[in-house]
Amino acid sequence: MKKYIKFLSVIAAFSMVFGTLSGCTKKTETYVDSTYVIDDGTGGNSDGDNSGNSGDASGNTGSGSSGAGNTGSSGGADNTGSSGGSGSGNAVSEKKLKGKLELQIWVNGSDTSRVWERTVKAFEEANPDLKVDLRMGINVNTQMQTRWMNDNPPDLILLDGTGIPTDTFQEEGKFYDLTNFLKTAKVYGEDKLIWDKLDHDCIERFTDGKVYKAPIMTTPYGIWYDSEFLKENGLTVPTDFDSLMSFGAAAKKKGIPALCYPGVHAAYLGSALIMPAMAAYGKDYFYKALELDDPNLFKGPEFKAIMQRFIDFVKAGYVMPGSVPLNHINAQMSWLNHQAALIPCGLWLETEMASDIPYGFNMEFSPVSLTEKGQPQATVLSGIGVAVAQKGKNRDNALEFLRYLYRDEVLLDFVEVNGYLSSCNIDISKAKLSKAAKQALDTLNDPAVTKVYKVKSWGTMESELGNVINAIVLGDITSADEACARMVKEAEKNKG
Repeated sequence: MKKYIKFLSVIAAFSMVFGTLSGCTKKTETYVDSTYVIDDGTGGNSDGDNSGNSGDASGNTGSGSSGAGNTGSSGGADNTGSSGGSGSGNAVSEKKLKGKLELQIWVNGSDTSRVWERTVKAFEEANPDLKVDLRMGINVNTQMQTRWMNDNPPDLILLDGTGIPTDTFQEEGKFYDLTNFLKTAKVYGEDKLIWDKLDHDCIERFTDGKVYKAPIMTTPYGIWYDSEFLKENGLTVPTDFDSLMSFGAAAKKKGIPALCYPGVHAAYLGSALIMPAMAAYGKDYFYKALELDDPNLFKGPEFKAIMQRFIDFVKAGYVMPGSVPLNHINAQMSWLNHQAALIPCGLWLETEMASDIPYGFNMEFSPVSLTEKGQPQATVLSGIGVAVAQKGKNRDNALEFLRYLYRDEVLLDFVEVNGYLSSCNIDISKAKLSKAAKQALDTLNDPAVTKVYKVKSWGTMESELGNVINAIVLGDITSADEACARMVKEAEKNKG
C-alpha cells in the first residue's frame, strides 16, 4: 500500500538542516499536511491552518470530477525559464508582478509535488517581487474547506483529489467566471491566445453555461492488465463484451477472477465499463445521457442492454469476491498480486502504486468495455483543471499564474510526470514517458477509439451508478429493469 510519512516531530529539524546547507531562505512558502512530506529538501514551513487533519488518499470518487494520482515517469521538463522563455509562439515581455499569490494544490506523490514546485519557482524567477504561498499535500483540500466556507479562500485551486465540492462551489459563486478570460487571454510570455491552444472538447461548462474550470490535463478511464501474466496464462485481451465473457470463462478455469474493482469507489468501474459502452452507441447518445434532459433514457433499450450485460458478467462469477468493501489502494494491491486479471482505473494508476509494482509486472491499458460486437471501442475522459477564487485576495496574480500554466514547457512537464493527456494541442512526441504511459497514450490516440468527455456535471448520477454496480455484485439487484429504475429515479432528481 502507499506509504505516507508522519513527520510533525521532525519537520523543524528537517527545515533547519536544509536551511543551513542552502545558506538562504526559500521565498516560496510550502505548507505541508501532517501525513505526507511533500517538500523536496529545499525548505518549507508547516502552518496552523494546514496541519493535524487526516484525509482520504482516494482519487476520483462518485462526483464525476477528475481523478487523483498519476502515472508516468518522474523526469519532467526543465521548467526554469523566465517570462520570455522557450514556449511556443513569439516571446513577449511581461509586466513584473508584485504582492502575494496563494495556491491550493492536491498531490499524492513526491513527483507530482515537484512539478508544482518547479512551476512556482520558475514563475517567481520571472517575478522576483512576488511571494507565492504554496499549500500542497494529500489532505490539503479537507484542511482548506473551512476557509472556502468562510469566503477566505486561496487565490487558485487545483480541482483534483477528494474534499472539493466542486458543483456546490460553482453554484455558490465561489469560483471566478473564466469564460471570457480563456477566449481573450494570451499564454504568459507568448503572443498566442490560450483559446487557440486549448482542445475545446475538454472545456467543461457548468449548468449556467459558464466556464469556471480551466482545463490543464485529461485522464481517460479504462481497464488495466499485466500483459506478461495474461501471456503466461494463455489469456487474450478482450475487445468487446463477447470476448470479455470468453476471457472471464478462461480465467475462471485457471482459478483467476477476471476483474476486481474498488467498491468504495465503484464509480471507477462505471467510468471504465458502463459509460464507455454508452458512448459506443454514439456521442449524441452519450451527451444526451450526460445532460439528463430525459430521465427515461435510462430505461431505454440501449442502457437496459448494457446493464443486462454487466449482470450476466457478474452472475457468471467473473468478479473477484470481496471487491465491494475494497478501497482503491486495496483493489489495486489485489490486482498487482495477480488476485484478479483486470482492474478499472485512470492513468494515475502507475505512479500511485509505483512503490508496490512487482518486478516484471508489465502494466498495459485497454479501452475494453461492455460493447456489442461491431461497436467501436470507447473511452470516457475527465478533465483536470484549476479554478480561480471569486473572493481571493490576489485574483489578478492568480490569473497571471493561470496564463503561465499554459506555456508549452509547463504543459509538457505535467504530461511527463502525470502520464496524462494534455488539454492543449502540444507536441508530446519527445516527452519522457514510462513504458506504461506510452502504451496507454498510443492506445488512446488510435483513431478507431471513440473518445468522449465529461464536460458537464452529472450530479449524483455517477455515485448512484456506483451504488447500482455494488448492488448487482452483492446480488441485491438481479434484473436490468430494477437497475434501470434506480437510475431513472436518480436522473429525475438531478434533472434541470
